[in-house]
Amino acid sequence: MHVNKLLSFLSFSLLGLSSGKNILIFNPIFGFSHVKFVSFMADVIADHGHNVTLFQPFHNAMKNTEGLVKNKNIEFRFFLPMGSPVSIRKCTICQRKASGNNYGSFSCDACKMFFRRTIILDLHFRCVKKQCCFDSESWSNYFKQTLISLDLTEDSKLPHCKSCRFHKCLETGMFIKPSVLLKMSCRNEDTMESVIGQLLYLDSRRSTILMTKFSFENPRLEEIVKRRKMEIVAQKILIFSDASYQMNDEDWRFFGMFTTVEFLLNLDFMEELEISDQMNLLKSFAAKATLLFTSSRTIREKHDRIKTPGGHEIVPDVLSTLFNVSLNFLSRIRSLLVNKLIELNITNEEFLLVTVILFSDPAISTLSPNAVAIKTARRASYTSALFQYCQLTHQQTGHTRFMDLLSLCHVVNKNIEDIQSLTTIVKFHLKIGECKNLP
Repeated sequence: MHVNKLLSFLSFSLLGLSSGKNILIFNPIFGFSHVKFVSFMADVIADHGHNVTLFQPFHNAMKNTEGLVKNKNIEFRFFLPMGSPVSIRKCTICQRKASGNNYGSFSCDACKMFFRRTIILDLHFRCVKKQCCFDSESWSNYFKQTLISLDLTEDSKLPHCKSCRFHKCLETGMFIKPSVLLKMSCRNEDTMESVIGQLLYLDSRRSTILMTKFSFENPRLEEIVKRRKMEIVAQKILIFSDASYQMNDEDWRFFGMFTTVEFLLNLDFMEELEISDQMNLLKSFAAKATLLFTSSRTIREKHDRIKTPGGHEIVPDVLSTLFNVSLNFLSRIRSLLVNKLIELNITNEEFLLVTVILFSDPAISTLSPNAVAIKTARRASYTSALFQYCQLTHQQTGHTRFMDLLSLCHVVNKNIEDIQSLTTIVKFHLKIGECKNLP
């Protein structure tokens, strides 16, 4: 109805113009419905005797013009965004022909709908090849060839594993905010399933980015909270580039903290808070959350002490000699939380729920009354989900399991106190230079 009114108004406006004008219509949008509307508009102008050139993005030149315009005098011209040759206008996930960005990644409609359906329906897939379908020799050859010549190899056979396809979606930047998920899936209440599903999704994205991406920038915490765009590069590019770069322990420390902050920022209630409240929350808990995620990853990798993703010890024994501290103290720092998580045999669902419960503690003096109210309500939702999960998985001992999990708070606090003590000792002995952090 509105489209017809707009076209009628355009037709009326053109009555006062003499025919034969050269008119260029620029259409910067890839979407088919938008192309169709602009094409209708071009028809109206051409029907009034004007020369029309329709200038729009390259998608598929043959199909872009099929049936879109009735007037045969309309000329089509196509363009590509700067720096985007025709040879790489393919989906970054499956290499089919793609038409634009979907959820933050240049992808085809099939991958877009696959990602959307997986998130909304909370689907879970299992890879029989230990999550390495995209690491096959053919895929590696394809990737190297793309880096060198920006040209796609036609005979590269891509995997059909749904689990690896979903992780590839995350790796290329696809993301839907949890607050948007509720609207898309028509869920208006926080069920245990929806709460856990959102947390698993955010954690999968966090771990995928940590293990596949990196940034050479050194942003302040405020810049991250305000969503300043950062230049994120793939770790594979660092390896295959001419100036090969290996991430060191300081890089892993920084990027681990960065991905943790991103995880916390994307919790659905955070966008309801003022910037100042978000900053105060993150300053009080980001280090604890990073320790929790590091310890959880350590257990998955079958280690008994915290290490970087690169495999290096975060608290090596040599510190005992350098700074005159006991080996028992160092051992406690690197294994206290890890041992507790192993003792509890904690599941990923329990781990994530405990993490967000600790994060949503409203007992922070610098928070505004509005932030306290929002956090209190969200903490109740997370706590209820954990209690239901414990009852479901442990039945008669569900309440005991619930209390055991919440006791992790004391272990995390003690581990952080020890780390702060060690940091004070190190600073006392050394003059520490500036390093990448999130001040």
